[in-house]
Amino acid sequence: MMSREAAKMEPGFWANSLKTDVDSLNRLKEGGMEAVPVQPSSRPMPSSRMRSGARAGALRLVGASGEITAR
Repeated sequence: MMSREAAKMEPGFWANSLKTDVDSLNRLKEGGMEAVPVQPSSRPMPSSRMRSGARAGALRLVGASGEITAR
């Protein structure tokens, strides 16, 4: 019974999650940040970075002066 209810709620959860991500990125952009697509590296990643969620297509945030402020 619980899994049936969870299955009904899951699409709404993901829709809300995506909206929150978009809203957060828009707030950063409004504050002067620029989202820049980052190409995956051809070098092997240390396993600790792979476990931490580093992935192809991640965004790097660059401040108005060009400095990298977050990954």
